[in-house]
Amino acid sequence: MSKLLEGLFWGVGFAIGTLSIVIIYTFTIHTELENSLQKSLQDTLYYELSTFIETMDIQVLEIKLVDESLIISSKMKNLGDTPPNSGFSLRYSLFDSNNEFIGNCEGDFPKVHSSEDFLYLTTICDTKYLSTLEVNKATISVLREY
Repeated sequence: MSKLLEGLFWGVGFAIGTLSIVIIYTFTIHTELENSLQKSLQDTLYYELSTFIETMDIQVLEIKLVDESLIISSKMKNLGDTPPNSGFSLRYSLFDSNNEFIGNCEGDFPKVHSSEDFLYLTTICDTKYLSTLEVNKATISVLREY
């Protein structure tokens, strides 16, 4: 009977040891490896998106006030087909003649198939929410929904 109890204790001890190792791996090592991989993927995606956005070379060409709408004309390099659900949008930051921020205006990212070198965009902004109608400068940013 003592051999049976000794074998039982060895088995229970082995099970507890194995279970402890699995729990420690699951809650520490595996989590750290997964977080490290996820951060690496995010860094790679950020680098690729930054390079893509820099390559587009988006420029604001002209800002016009027509009636109560602000019309912003801009151009960008054509990099080929843009997928319809790419999640990109354009945000124009508007400034007055004193270089003070007035507000933002958002436009859609073009979903175009064209063989031209440049794409020309027109964005119409509603001015009723802007504090002043003296828009002197606009900067453009590309936004990505994650």
